[in-house]
Order: sequence, then C-alpha cells, then structure tokens
Amino acid sequence: MRESQRLYLLKIPTIDVLSTPRSRVKRATEFGKVVSGSYREKLFQAGISLRPEMYILLVAAGSLFVGWLLSRLGMPIGVFATLATAQYYGSWYLEERALKRRYQVLPQLSGFIDGISSALNTGFNIDTAVIQASEGVPAGLLKEEIDRVAAALKKGMTLDESFVSLKQRIVGKEVVSIAIAISMFHSMGGRVLEPFRRLAQKIRDQQIVIEKANRDLVQIKLAFQIIFGLSWIAPALMLLTDPGYLNTAFADPLGRLLLQIAAIIQISSLLVFKRISSFRF
Repeated sequence: MRESQRLYLLKIPTIDVLSTPRSRVKRATEFGKVVSGSYREKLFQAGISLRPEMYILLVAAGSLFVGWLLSRLGMPIGVFATLATAQYYGSWYLEERALKRRYQVLPQLSGFIDGISSALNTGFNIDTAVIQASEGVPAGLLKEEIDRVAAALKKGMTLDESFVSLKQRIVGKEVVSIAIAISMFHSMGGRVLEPFRRLAQKIRDQQIVIEKANRDLVQIKLAFQIIFGLSWIAPALMLLTDPGYLNTAFADPLGRLLLQIAAIIQISSLLVFKRISSFRF
C-alpha cells in the first residue's frame, strides 16, 4: 500500500467514509434470508449453493434410484439402500463437508488474526484493519470468505453484519471467537490487543491437537478399509472361482435373505465407522 493511501486511511474514523451513499443504503439482504439452524444454513456451511428444495429433490431422486437398482436383489436391501442414501446425503454428508471446510480454514485463521493485530497496532481502525488483514490471507477458502467480509465492509455494512455471513458459511467456534474478540476490542476502548493475541495462540494450539488426532486415526481407518475390502473381495473371488458354491444361497429364498442381511450389516458398519471416525473438535 502506498504511504499516501495509508495516511488517508488512518485519518478516517470508519470505513463508511469509503462507501458511496448508494452502497450504504442498499445493504446486502442475503444474510437475513438465511435463518440460523435452517437447512439452507447447513448447505451454506457445506459449500453447496443449491436451494434446499432442489438439493432435497436431488437426494430423494438419487436415493430412490439406488434403492430401485438394489431392489432387484431383494426388497429388504432395496429399502435399506433408499433410507441409508437419503440419510447420508441429506445430513451426514453435509456435516462432513462442513467439517472439512472448517479444518481447511483453521490453519490460516491465526495468521489472519495476527494481521488484524498488526494493522490495529499500526493505527488503523478495526474496520480497515480487517480489510488490510484480508489482503494478506493466502489464496484458498478462507481468502474467498474473508473477501466477502471485506466487500461487505466496503459497502458500508457493520462488522457484526459482515461477520454474519462468515459465521453461517464456516461452521465452528473459531469464527465466533473472532467476532467476540472484535467486540471486546470495542468495549475496551479500542486499545487492548491481548484478546487477539490469545485467540491466535489458542487456534495454533488447537491446530496441533487436530493434526495429531488425524495422524492417530490414519492407521485405524486403514485397518478398517482393509477388513471391509476383504469382506467383499473374498465372496467375489469365491463366486468367480466356484460359481456353484453360492448358487444354492441365491436360489433359496432364505439364503437370499441372509445374504441381504449380511450386506446391510456391512454397509451399516461402513456408515457408522465414517460417522464415529470423523474428528470433531
């Protein structure tokens, strides 16, 4: 940034001066359309831009199609496949994507907070400090989301209004903590930077814990994948090498039912394992 521009930003009391009257009047209304805890907010946190009705329709159609295909093997597994697919993609899949987005931005959050502290220490007001810190964020998901906040500030929105979108698009307490640290900065007269420093250090410590936990889970996930793969590969090889061995099971109604129950148990174990092995902090 040029020195003349930096001195100009230091003189203005708030970023609202940078905004045109029209942009201040036309404050973005997209944040108010997303109700906290709604299904649309879950889609936002998962990074899916579809409308809730459209996403639910796609999940329902896909679930019915999968169930229809597997119902040729038997009605029990067809019904189970329909319900399991709908449950996974309707809820669990969204939570997994939201967590991945959270862990994707977590390593860069401490640097963003350090950037805010440095800008405030230089003499910028809090609005301009957030915009300045956003320019130093590396390209990626956090950069895209922080740029949304910076653009909202430039349009004349307050910090609270600008961070509403960020809190709705990135799940986790870290973003909420940043908003609280900014509120504490205001309440302490705009002079105390200690909340930002402590928050940055806490996020760094949290990142270390998450990385260690993920390393510990790698071997467990690998062992489960090998066992799960063998449970399907072994019957498949047996069917290829000696087709008559399993013909009785396929021909007999009770045998077909038992095979379907075995497949249901295996698929259920996969879904449950993915659920419990997803690290949540």
